[in-house]
Amino acid sequence: FSEDQIPLEQAASFRASLTTRMREHQLRGTLPEMVLDDKQIAYQFTKNLDVRTPEISDRTYTFDEIPEQSGIAIKPVDGAGARGVYLVYENDDIIDIKQSKEIANWQVLRKDMERDLIAGRVLQDEWFTEELILEDKNTKTPARDIKFYCFYGKVGLILEIVRYPELKYCWWTASGERVATGKYGESLFKGKGVSQDELELAKAISLEIPAPFIRIDFLRSDTGLVFGEFTPKPGNYDEFDTPTDKWLGDYFLDAQGRLTADLLNGKQFLHFKNLTSGGSID
Repeated sequence: FSEDQIPLEQAASFRASLTTRMREHQLRGTLPEMVLDDKQIAYQFTKNLDVRTPEISDRTYTFDEIPEQSGIAIKPVDGAGARGVYLVYENDDIIDIKQSKEIANWQVLRKDMERDLIAGRVLQDEWFTEELILEDKNTKTPARDIKFYCFYGKVGLILEIVRYPELKYCWWTASGERVATGKYGESLFKGKGVSQDELELAKAISLEIPAPFIRIDFLRSDTGLVFGEFTPKPGNYDEFDTPTDKWLGDYFLDAQGRLTADLLNGKQFLHFKNLTSGGSID
C-alpha cells in the first residue's frame, strides 16, 4: 500500500468507526467515554476542569415529587433530544421545549409529564432539576444548544440548535464555515456560530478524555457557554451524507492514532482517573 500509494479515502467512515466503538462497549462492558454519559459524573469532571456547569438537584424525583420552584429546568435522568424537558420561569409560566408549547401551571405540567411516560417519550419516572439557563433574561429566550463533535483535541463539526419557539439547526466547521451534512436539511437556519475561545475550550476538554470521539454539549447563556452533557453516541449518527461520513471518519482514525501515541508516551489523564475511587477505571 505505501509503495504504490493506493488511495484509501473511501475506507474511512464515522458511521463504521462509531459502531465498532459501541461493539467494543458491548464486549468490554465499559469504555472511558461511556463513564461520562452519567450526568452527575460529567458535571463533577467538568467542574474539576473549572468549566461552568449549572446547579442541579442533589437527588432525583418522580414526576409528582418535584418541588414547585421557579427558575428551573426539569429533565429526565435518561433523556435525549429534549424529550421531557420543561423550562419553569414562574409557576404559571412553563414551556415544554420538545413540543414547543406553553403550559399553564404545575398541575398541567405534572399531567404532561405523566403522558410523557405513558407515550414512551420518557422511559423512566426519574427526573432532576437544574438551574434555568437563558440566552437573554430580559426576553426570556431559552439557551440555544452548541454541540461540538470532538475528536481528541480536534473539532470536526459544530451543531447549533434553537429549540423554541421553532426548532432550527445550523452546522459549522471548526473554521467557521456553514456546511450541509445531510441531516436536518429541512430545518436549517443561519446561526451565530462560536468564538475561537469557545472552540479552544471544547478542544481542551476533549484532550482530557481518553477516547477518540465524544460530543461535548453546551448551552449558550447570556454570559457565555455553560456545560450541558457529554454524548458518546449521538442519535442518528448514521444519517450523515457520504462526504460528511468519510470526512468525520478521517477525524476519528486520526484521533485514534494520536490517542494511542499519547498513551504510549505515558499520558496519565489524571482528571479522568480521579473520577473513580482508587484513581483508575477498569
